[in-house]
Amino acid sequence: MKNIVITGASRGIGAELAAILSTNNKVLLLARNSEGLKTLQDQFPSLIIAPFDLADADLKKNLTAIINAHFNRVDVLINNAGTIVNKPVLDVTR
Repeated sequence: MKNIVITGASRGIGAELAAILSTNNKVLLLARNSEGLKTLQDQFPSLIIAPFDLADADLKKNLTAIINAHFNRVDVLINNAGTIVNKPVLDVTR
C-alpha cells in the first residue's frame, strides 16, 4: 500500500487517477473544488479529501499540516494542479 497525494484531483485526469489508485492505496486528494472532491469520495469512500488552494499564502505550513494529519510519509506525489495563463511567459508573475 502506497501513500499517494494528488493535486488538482476534483475532475479530469486527477479524478481519474484517484479512481484508479484508490484500490490498495491510501490516497489524499487536494483541490479547490470541494464539491468535486466530495463527489469522488461518495463514489470511492476510501479516498481522503482536503479542499486546498495551492496559491495559499501559507502553502508550506498549511499543506504540511494536512499531509501530516493523514500520512507519516508520502510515497507518490502526482502534481496535477494547473491553471491557464494566456500571456507570454516573460509576462507571467507569481
